Amino acid sequence: MSSIIPTFATPTPAVCVSNGVKRLGRNNVVLQNINMSVPAGVTYALLGSSGCGKTTLLSSIVGLRKLDSGSVHIFGHNATKSDQSLIGYMPQETGLHLELTIEEELHFFGRLHDLDSSVINERIEFFVNLLQLPKPLSVIGNLSGGEMRRVSLAIALLHKPKLMILDEPTVGVCPLLRQSIWDFLYKLVKHDGVTVVVSTHYTQEASQADLVSVMRHGKLLVEEHPQALMEQYEMHILDNVILQLCRAQEDEKPGVSFCKETGNILSVSYKRRNSGDHHQLSKVITQPANSQDNFQKNNWSLRRHLKIVYALFILQFTTLIRRPIILSCMILVPASEVFFVWGIFIGTPISNLGVINEEQPNCFMLPLNEHKIGCEFLTLLKQGDRLNLEIYASEESALASLKLGKTHGYLVIPKNFSIHTVDRVAFGKFADGDTLAGSSIPIYIDYSNFLRNEFLVNDLYDGFFNLVKKKVNQTLENGGADGLSITTNTGLTPFKTNEKLRKLSHVVETTWADQSVSTCLTSFIMILPAIVGVTLVWDKKRGVFSRTIVCGGSLPHFMMSAWSTYTILFVAQVIGSFLVLHFLKTPFIGSVADAVVIVYGQAMVGLSFGLLVGTVFTQELEVIFCIMSLYMIASTTQGGVTDLAGITSKWVRWYVFSLPIKLPTTAVQNIMFRGWSLGHPGAWSCFFVQGVWILASFLLTIVAYNTRNF
Repeated sequence: MSSIIPTFATPTPAVCVSNGVKRLGRNNVVLQNINMSVPAGVTYALLGSSGCGKTTLLSSIVGLRKLDSGSVHIFGHNATKSDQSLIGYMPQETGLHLELTIEEELHFFGRLHDLDSSVINERIEFFVNLLQLPKPLSVIGNLSGGEMRRVSLAIALLHKPKLMILDEPTVGVCPLLRQSIWDFLYKLVKHDGVTVVVSTHYTQEASQADLVSVMRHGKLLVEEHPQALMEQYEMHILDNVILQLCRAQEDEKPGVSFCKETGNILSVSYKRRNSGDHHQLSKVITQPANSQDNFQKNNWSLRRHLKIVYALFILQFTTLIRRPIILSCMILVPASEVFFVWGIFIGTPISNLGVINEEQPNCFMLPLNEHKIGCEFLTLLKQGDRLNLEIYASEESALASLKLGKTHGYLVIPKNFSIHTVDRVAFGKFADGDTLAGSSIPIYIDYSNFLRNEFLVNDLYDGFFNLVKKKVNQTLENGGADGLSITTNTGLTPFKTNEKLRKLSHVVETTWADQSVSTCLTSFIMILPAIVGVTLVWDKKRGVFSRTIVCGGSLPHFMMSAWSTYTILFVAQVIGSFLVLHFLKTPFIGSVADAVVIVYGQAMVGLSFGLLVGTVFTQELEVIFCIMSLYMIASTTQGGVTDLAGITSKWVRWYVFSLPIKLPTTAVQNIMFRGWSLGHPGAWSCFFVQGVWILASFLLTIVAYNTRNF
């Protein structure tokens, strides 16, 4: 078999990985001392089975993962400082936004690469013809797997990169399309001098490359020309060579390549061991000290950063528009919650009260002038709109109804109740036991529902208060009793509201419903932006986020675009919510702008929390669970309806007031009902808590991003 020794005359290698080690976890070593050199202007096939570390190695080359030790150089420069516009990356996933059209997707990645719209349109037309893409206005989610692969390849080629990193670009496609992709890659290498690195587990594909390397269990077994490998091992099929290499891995390390840099000389040698045959293929590549032939320094101006943020903003907004249910829910949920919460709390619970009237069993059928005091009391209770009176003949039937849940309590008007009541008033403290017992009304209440119980007892006291007021008025109409001078306040409460002081205090009288709707402004508007965490996980799972990173995007860009997108949504949410508050005539004596500022802080708290959980976690369910946990904590600690002043434990108080819900809710309520301004100390404490949460979430997000595993 004749010896085939290819030669490559290049000023510097396109990719050089030196002593690369990568661990995922404490004991899982994915890359073990990888040494890899890819000359410029060649096709390089990285061959290996699934799980051998190919994707991790390629991710480290494009900068998505950081090696634990070792280095990566792109065209002679550290990968972290190289110009990302030199790299065209096609991930193993399609890495596409399924909601966009082909045209919108290519325009998005074109903006990331700082291409003008006219240039992008020209290249779209070119790729439609070259790769036989569907119509540009076709929605990507409706394409077949092969069509998505071609769109993904077009994105990698869009900005005319000098280095292409393709992670299994032909997996899952038909043989005809696979061959057409390889034919196109050959043309790029031959005519444009592009360097193509392709990972694959098809040996037939690898045999067509200029160089092939074999990976197994995180180790690079060999790096050589395919024909030279078959010549070395005296085999005609590359599969047999690979099999022999794998069998020999445990005994020795044949064909392990290494690259080293000394001064201006980059030496790459390929070693082969076969029964004492030390035949070597050596290439000496000269690298000028200040060579800039294949490298351009990053030109990261403010305009470039703004253009990336703009591209991500257009992407996020377009994606929301393509999801009308999610968009409408995010805009309408706060306003609808304000309305429905108001509808729930505007009234008080209606209680069913059983009555056993032993004094006048059929009093409601008697004329009013025949009503005794007990019947007058029941009539006043019935006139209210919060009690339904159910008449029972005996306590046994009333108790049975209470146990079945048909009523919430019952009372008993004893015999001769009116006579005993008059005697009790007449004798006062000298009344005997029979008089006291006969003038008392036994009440039996279902105490399993505390809130309803409080309302029921309050209604009974109101009924008795109205009875006393009625009797006082009757006494006045009769000219008094025993010559006593009786005023309109006799028998009533001794308290009198001072209207003058009430006006000076700059407060308004509120209802339970008013207190309740104000909590929606700080809770729901905080939770909804956290949904950004779910979209971030979607993008990570589909490979879109990692592709965006390779194209020049970063987490700060994503944060800025998310802030812009959700600020616009916030404006729509606030307009809807405050229109509903105005429609419901909710009292609002403070500045609307001041309340909006605090509520906007809540939206930013939710957004920063969503970015954090979206960066940390990899599954949508995990993100949703965290968001729901935040919502449940917020709903129980906001203190909008119930007062938290009764908390006795100082640790619980610190916990509640350190959460980003209690102080903002209180501040908004005080602005609405007490006329606070942002200069009030209570508002500043609210801003402090919000600021701490936003800053802490952003810092933790950056830490999680820097230790990312995309």
